[in-house]
Amino acid sequence: MDKLLEVKDLKVEFRSKRETVKAVDGVSFEVYEGETFGLVGESGCGKSQTCRAILSLLKKPGRVVGGEILYKGADLVQMSPRQLRSIRGREISVVFQEPMTSLNPVLSIKRQLYEVFPGASSAEKWRRATELLRLVGIPSPEARIREYTHQFSGGMRQRAMIAIALGANPKLLIADEPTTALDVTIQDQVLCLLENLKRDLGMSVILVTHDLGVIARLCDRVAVMYAGIVVEMADTVTLFSRPRHPYTYALMGALPDQGKVGMELEAITGAPPNLADPPAGCPFAPRCKFAEEACRDRRPDMAELEPGHFSRCRRREVVASFRGIIPAPGVAERAQA
Repeated sequence: MDKLLEVKDLKVEFRSKRETVKAVDGVSFEVYEGETFGLVGESGCGKSQTCRAILSLLKKPGRVVGGEILYKGADLVQMSPRQLRSIRGREISVVFQEPMTSLNPVLSIKRQLYEVFPGASSAEKWRRATELLRLVGIPSPEARIREYTHQFSGGMRQRAMIAIALGANPKLLIADEPTTALDVTIQDQVLCLLENLKRDLGMSVILVTHDLGVIARLCDRVAVMYAGIVVEMADTVTLFSRPRHPYTYALMGALPDQGKVGMELEAITGAPPNLADPPAGCPFAPRCKFAEEACRDRRPDMAELEPGHFSRCRRREVVASFRGIIPAPGVAERAQA
């Protein structure tokens, strides 16, 4: 597969008069054509800011202070606003985290969809807009297209957001927590929709989530983020069967499982570090039961433990013993395939 997007040592800061928050501190990964790449981690770990930085959608006072974001070899960081407009929404589209606040409540769905087709005739806009709503599974699109955001359910709003994102046939879709605040049934419908669209349209997807079950179901490869950095990266089957970072292991230990009926879930003690004053060593060390003094002195480098499997942990002899992780839906089937 050809490389579509490459993020190299990306750094994002939010500066105020009192402090500087290092929201993203040296993140690197690649996305290949036709691939679904997952970003997973706790809230506040830098997932969304990484995706916003890709298209220069950071809210002030956030800004990219280092690194490269290469799309088809061209650095998006160095592009002018005009150059970015030719890519944003056309080559790369985004489905934002909260459709209720992302959609304009005073404009009809029709008006918001029509904005995706500048220059097209009214008849062509109508045809393409209703086709998109039908594609994402909205019933009676000719009638629903005239309605407003408040007349749509949460699932329908998310589908409308996906339709808008797909309007220009993008090569890459960034889906930022696409199932947040949806009930389980609607979540399943949205995930099925993303699976089908990726297969039918042949696009690549960056999926941002904190749900390991969603990662297991949809993603080909995944990066685990913590405190603004990537701590582990591997293909999905390898990550679930052989995690090599204590944070990944702790996340999986907190998953509910039929074998743990009646037992308390394993919580990760402590809290993520203050990114305005990050620790000198491994940011997970204060919460890690395997940490030693050296872990607190210097941040470990990313190391390739096996082909395509990277981890940022100095306790190699400990992480090598991580096995027997709770099976996640879809992982066993993918391994057999």
